[in-house]
Amino acid sequence: MLENIIANWSGRDPEGAEQFADTLADGQSRDELIRRIAGTWARSDSATALNWVQSMPAGDGRAGAMASVLAAWASQSPQDAARYISQLSGRDTLEKAAQQWLRVDDKAARATIQASGFPPDLIAKLLKRTD
Repeated sequence: MLENIIANWSGRDPEGAEQFADTLADGQSRDELIRRIAGTWARSDSATALNWVQSMPAGDGRAGAMASVLAAWASQSPQDAARYISQLSGRDTLEKAAQQWLRVDDKAARATIQASGFPPDLIAKLLKRTD
């Protein structure tokens, strides 16, 4: 039931849902809420959702939110999502984003990474899941 409320709220008023999430103490519940808000927001406005996630401090909440944004974005525009992850600074950042994305939406992440045009060794490394 709470998932439905959050999905409806973030679909209708993502900024309000985001402001509520900011009032919660750091932790797994807050990170999960932020991840859900980011994914819902990205389905209607991926650019704004991406900007929001990029403004977050580094950490698990940001990583999960980024994965949700990438999954939603890739379902609408796989090449744009692949282009974005290819421009992430540093191979380590790219690998972390890919790992989070694989956890959130394995099928979409794999399809997008495989069609990305990345060098074969990078594709193999990105597709290697570490749980």
